[in-house]
Amino acid sequence: MQCVSFFAERIKNGELTNMSVFTNSLMNLDILYPVCDVNMIGGLYRDERKDFSGYMSELALKDLHFDYCIVGADAVSLERGILAMDIETVRFDRDLMSRSDCMIVLAHSAKLYRNSLLSFAPVESVSHIVTDTGVDDALFQQYQNKGIKISRVQQKKSTTGNGTTEKLSIRCASSLMRKRLTCRSSIRS
Repeated sequence: MQCVSFFAERIKNGELTNMSVFTNSLMNLDILYPVCDVNMIGGLYRDERKDFSGYMSELALKDLHFDYCIVGADAVSLERGILAMDIETVRFDRDLMSRSDCMIVLAHSAKLYRNSLLSFAPVESVSHIVTDTGVDDALFQQYQNKGIKISRVQQKKSTTGNGTTEKLSIRCASSLMRKRLTCRSSIRS
């Protein structure tokens, strides 16, 4: 949600213009619809992820093409690639990636130290990985040595009703985008 909130703020301020937004996430829709037109990609609703997936979602993507797509990940691995926990997410993200010129993965640093069930893309096929400063220098260098574009952005601390939480500030990702944008999911810590 932090990524989408950041984009909503940039759209509201007139910093991001002339783009079409597509999402399969209800959380993204709630944040974006007050500031821009949002095209909802429907399908089978998944309450645990607050999104839509399945055959109808895949069918909705059939005739679309994106300049940029932004996806989250359950895990990111140099060896196994970009990973998710369920087949529906993998199918949707593979399809989305094949219809996008530029794929940006947003992942909290903890995701680079996790493993997950299914891989949907090798890290080499991703245009850019954006994470936070919790990634140690050695792992960061391993990604760079493989020619993978990876950026660490400063975490913003914010206080919520539940105490202090760390949120990713996605400044560099927004500078990468100009036209059509799709955000599949929010960053989950």
